[in-house]
Parts: sequence; structure tokens; C-alpha cells
Amino acid sequence: MYRVFYNNTLIADSRIEDLAIINPVVSLKVNCAGTFTFTMPSNHPYYDLIQKKIGLIKVFRDEEQIFEGDCVRTTVDFFKQKKFECEGDLAFLNDTFLRPGRIEDLTSRQLLERYIASHNALVSEEKRFTVGQVAAHDSNDSISCYTNYNSTMTEIKEDLIDDIGGFLRVRHENNIRYLDYLASSPRTNSQIIRLGENLIDLSVGLDTEELATVIIPLGETLDTQSIPGLDERLTIKTAAADSMHPAGTDYVYSQAAVSSFGWIEKVVEWNDVTEVSNLLSKGKKYLQETQFENLVIKAKAIDLGITSEELQKFRLLDMIRIISEPHGLDRYFMLSELNINLNNPEQDTVTLGIEEFNSLTAKSASANEKILKDIEQLPTSNQVKSAIDNATALITGAEGGYVVIERNAQGQPIEIKIQDALNNPTKIWRWNQNGFGYSNDGGQTYGLAMTMDGSIVANYITSGTMTADRIRGGELIAGGSGLGANGQITIKDSSNRNIITINTYGMTLYDENGQGKAWLDHSGLIISGGTIRASDIYAANVYGAYISSECIIETPTLRIDAQGSLYGHGDLTMDGGANISGRVHVGALEAHGGATFWDDLVVHGSKSRIVKTEEYGWLAFEAYETPLPHFGDIGESITNDKGECKVDIDPKFLSAVKGKYHVFIQPYGDAQLSVSRYEKYFVVKGTANTEFSYEIKAVQKDNDIRFKEVKITEETEGDVEYGQD
Repeated sequence: MYRVFYNNTLIADSRIEDLAIINPVVSLKVNCAGTFTFTMPSNHPYYDLIQKKIGLIKVFRDEEQIFEGDCVRTTVDFFKQKKFECEGDLAFLNDTFLRPGRIEDLTSRQLLERYIASHNALVSEEKRFTVGQVAAHDSNDSISCYTNYNSTMTEIKEDLIDDIGGFLRVRHENNIRYLDYLASSPRTNSQIIRLGENLIDLSVGLDTEELATVIIPLGETLDTQSIPGLDERLTIKTAAADSMHPAGTDYVYSQAAVSSFGWIEKVVEWNDVTEVSNLLSKGKKYLQETQFENLVIKAKAIDLGITSEELQKFRLLDMIRIISEPHGLDRYFMLSELNINLNNPEQDTVTLGIEEFNSLTAKSASANEKILKDIEQLPTSNQVKSAIDNATALITGAEGGYVVIERNAQGQPIEIKIQDALNNPTKIWRWNQNGFGYSNDGGQTYGLAMTMDGSIVANYITSGTMTADRIRGGELIAGGSGLGANGQITIKDSSNRNIITINTYGMTLYDENGQGKAWLDHSGLIISGGTIRASDIYAANVYGAYISSECIIETPTLRIDAQGSLYGHGDLTMDGGANISGRVHVGALEAHGGATFWDDLVVHGSKSRIVKTEEYGWLAFEAYETPLPHFGDIGESITNDKGECKVDIDPKFLSAVKGKYHVFIQPYGDAQLSVSRYEKYFVVKGTANTEFSYEIKAVQKDNDIRFKEVKITEETEGDVEYGQD
């Protein structure tokens, strides 16, 4: 029984003749929108009701909704029958586009939520989505990508499905359209497909050239050598005999497959397997399941769930068990395509398996090929809530499964299992007195577990606060991205006062009162108060270092006191230049790159500027000394035809001096010149058309003490005493 609605109007019902439609078919495919096609006869009461891209069409099989979307195309044939073509609601994401932008360090859920929020802001209520379960992510669960005028659907496929894998699923619950992003199948179907029983037609994409009917499993390399010079491998010769493993042999086989295809051997190695029983299990699994990972089955199949309430109906993404004795095949395949012919269920077709494995499940399908990447980055701080929301969605959205209770010889329960299939399960939760664990490889390994010895094994631990006596690991990361993006490492004393903090801004050291006194970051080292002591301080270059007035740096050869003065026993060379705010007392100071002194520079001897010449090499030019510090400027000019010349004084020069300035004139030739001074210029008068040079001198502003007296001690530590005019 099926029903079709257009908005809230029932337009088709298999039980009502007047609402009959022709050839209604729902086609569904993994990570695609899906389609619904049907034809209305010309006398249908709702022949003209449906409009393209307006309103929603919903299809129900029994009480289960199997399709929702809108009409995108209509055609009318010779008999005026109207054919409708509808696209599933996942295609709504093709109607909106994401503007150019850069996205950094988001989880799969956060990225999907961002894209869906952008889509929802642009469309009407009926075409919006709510992000539901998100279980697919990479090893770091951190995604950085760009958006650039692609549709929302294209960005989801490129940034999530193509890079990470996984499956999109649209769910409709309580009038809410959920978009799930799953890592694997959400349900294991209770139906079993047996080749030759409930299949009408079958096409198997299996290359028999790669088919093996006999598997020789090899484990670790042993220390012994039965044959000199030849390493010996662990085999299953000593394993217990059963129908697939004859006693004393090194192989497992399928009798039915051998009868159909002959004896075809294949050696498979598991170098990390050290137990015979584990090696036997792996060999059997490879024979029955692993070698068929790339098998794709396309078939016409009758969905027995339609006729039996005890069996589940086929649903896209279901894991369905396929048994083929001639192939030695017994494994689960994902239902990747489903074509539902509502009027003729015997024409239904299914595709089991995926031709190109993009999913996380497929990438890790073989346990011996699975490589767990190191966790370099945990979720960002707001991801704790995101992780809780996602876990809630995963757990409350679980479907199917079986509870198996193991009992001892006295009939007492000793273990509980929750598994995805009754026979040959893949996903298993197991709980007994030794612990609680989850396996996704049929119980061979438990990658998530809590055991009785207090151990917790997990790939990810997301928590708001973690308290532990010690944390041991190869690397402790704070900063970067993920939960550590704004993280901090804090070391406290017994009084709960900070000693050291390390965060994304740098490192801070605190005094006994918990006050920050030293900071180290990308810009350099900042120290406020205290003393730095060392036998020697070596550095090829020191950049960005600042010493406050309260700090002392002290070595046997160098001392910087609390007033910023620098004392050295011997010579001091600074290749990057010097910026000094106090006094300098050293045998010789050499600064390559310049030196800046923020206090007086006191020199015993001459002050020279050196210049390298081609003829004489380096020459020293002595400084001109005066009792008061003067600034000067030199220039030349010429009087006009009237014997006058106005000379403007550089305003920058005037800003650095005070009082009256002095002007010295030197004419060139037999001439008489005089000077009149004004505030910002001076005027030269005399003989017409006379060239002359001039020199201006003025006292430095805020410095009018003549003949500063200097008292020098034997240890070269002295005070400057200032004399008077």
C-alpha cells in the first residue's frame, strides 16, 4: 500500500481507484537526491494541481515515508497523460551557493552546521534542514577549506564526502527534516539474501581471476628455522580442525567454492598476528568476506519485508547479509541503490556494495590494513557541547540490533552483547565482569574499552575537565587548533599561586606574590624586577629584549644595574646595535648597526667619526666640543641686485634649540655684508650679487648646564655632578 501527497493533499492512493497513477517508481542512491517519477491520466482529479518547484511531494509506503521532494519537470504525451519527474529534498542544497571565504579548524559537525545555516537563511521553511547525526570525521576532526561560489551540495561533497568519506541521509521525523552525515551503515537488516532463493535476476560484479577458494594464512616471523637459511612463519597447522580447516593443514577452504571453481590458493600475510587462533579466524574471514569487499551485486529482488511483519523492509544504507555457497561467500553488503516500483514490487531492483569505496568503513574494511593516525588536534572548546549533541543524536537515533546474553553451564548470565546481526556480527558492544568494550571487526579487537584494571582505551576523549595524577604521552599540545586553541599550561605552588603559565601568547614567570615579572613571546624577552644571574650569557643575536628599571642582569663579565647602567670588565661588542638607557662602563664598546643612549654619553678621550677612504683607509674625524651642547647648520646663498638675501631657518632645527641663535657669515670676494636676525629667518645685506656661506649655532633645548663635572671611581662606577654657568 502506498500514498502520495502534494503538500497536504492526497493525490494518489493504491486503495482508491479514482486516485490511481501510472508506473510510480522511487529511485534512491547513496549520497544522491533520488527521484520519484509517475504519470497521471488525463481524467485524474488533481491533473492540474502540481506546480514545478513549488510545494512538496511526499511518498509513503505503508506508514513509512520513503521520499520527499519537489516536481522539477512535466511532459504530456499524445494521450494527454502527464508525466511528473521529482527530485528528492537533498537537491534543495543545489539551489543555494556559498560565497567566497576561508574556513579553518572546524569539526565535521560544525562545518555541516555552518553550510546548512547558510542554506537555511536563503530558502523558505519547507526547504530547510536540521543537522542530525554526524559520525564521519577524519583522525583530527579538524577541517580547513575554502568556499567559492559553489552550491551548498557541491561544497558538502567536496569538503566532507570526497575528503573524509561517509554517507548523507535525509530523515523525516515529527515534521522535521534531518540531514545526517554517517560514517557507516546505520542499520543491519534482518533479511538474508540467498542467491537462488529470493532473487529474481542477478548480476555479480566479481572478477573470478581474483577469486580464491583456499586461503593460506601466515602470521609473524618466528625465531626458528626448520629449513636452514629460511625464516619460518606462524601457520595454522596446530589449530583445531573444523569443516573449513582439516586437521594438520596450513589452509582454510570452502568446499562449495572448490566444487564450483576448483582449487585456487592464495597466501595472505598478517605480520602482527602472534596467536594461532587469531590467525585461523582471520583466514576464515578473508575467505568468506574480505576478498569480496569490492563485489557489487545488482539484482531484481523481492523485498520480503513488504509481505512479512517479522522482516525489515529494505532501506538505503542497510547492511544486508548475502550468502552464496558456490562462491564461498557469506558477508554483509551495503544497500547502495534501491529502485522501488510501487505498482509492481517484483520489478524492484537493488544494488548491494559500492563500486568506489569512499566511506570511512571501506577505507578501514581490512583490519590488517587499518592504520590509526596520531591525534594531533582535539576539538575546539565549543566542541565539547558539539560532541555531546552528536553523541546524543547517534545514540537516540540507533536502529535495529540484537541483544545476546551468554550464560555459564549453570544457566547464569555472565555476559551481555549488543550486536548489529544475530549471526556473523560486525559491530559488537560487549559487557562482562572484566570490562565493557566496542568492536567494529566482529569481536577480534576492541578499540574502545573500559576494563577492570582501571584502563580506558579510546581514539578520542572529549571532556570539559580532566583530573589525573599524571598524564604521560609523547607530546602535550596547547595552542594551535582544536581544544588547545586557547589552551594554557599552568604550574602552581603549594599555596595555589602561579609560578609559570604557558599559552598562545607566550610564557609568563611569576614572583612569590603571584605577580607576573617576566614574559617571553615572539617579540622577545621582557623582565620586570628581579635579577638574572649566570656564569656566562652567550647569544649570536639578541632581538626584542627589554630590561626594566627594576631588573638586574649579572655575570662575571657583565652587569646591568637597576638604573639601567651597563658595566663590563673588558670589551663589549654588539653586532646588532645597542639601545641603552643608562650608563655604560666597559673597556671598549663596539656596536654594529648603531647605538642609542637614553642618558649622557661620557667619554674619556676624543669622540670621533670614522670614514673609510680609498686613498688612506679608515680616518677619524674629531667631534667639535663646547661647554654647552650646541646644534649647528651650514649653508650658502647669494645677495640679489639690491644687495639683500633672506635665509629661512629649517623649522626642524628651530624645534630642537632654544634662545637666540648665532649666525656666522663668510663672503666670497671683496664685499661687505651684515646680518639681521628674526625668529624664523635672517636677512643678509650688503654688496649686490655676492655669494656667501653661513653657519648657524644654537643651544640644545632643555640642556643648559655648562661644564658638567664627572667624578670617576677606581672601579669606573661614578656619578655625574653638574656645574653651573
